[in-house]
Amino acid sequence: MHRPKKIIKVIADEIDMDDVLELECDSENEYDPYAVKVFYNDEWIGYVERDYSMEVTELILSNADIECKVITCLPEWDFEENSSGREVEVITDIDLLAEITIR
Repeated sequence: MHRPKKIIKVIADEIDMDDVLELECDSENEYDPYAVKVFYNDEWIGYVERDYSMEVTELILSNADIECKVITCLPEWDFEENSSGREVEVITDIDLLAEITIR
């Protein structure tokens, strides 16, 4: 996830197993012509991994009746120095695994 830390924290706190994610093609993406944005409660949280983006784009464009559900959401923690010089534990990234099913 390449999103602001505030959004990463909210996602880590709120996403549960079996939550439904929305997928949207991002054909204007300069890095991946098959990029697919992932949304949770209307908040853009990241992209489908490039290894899978072409297949997911094809599913979306075929108008297949698909559903994307969270399987796991594992935050990665690290320490950062805050403005007062104290080390605080922060979520730096999230490893989110979801499954797309065709209904």
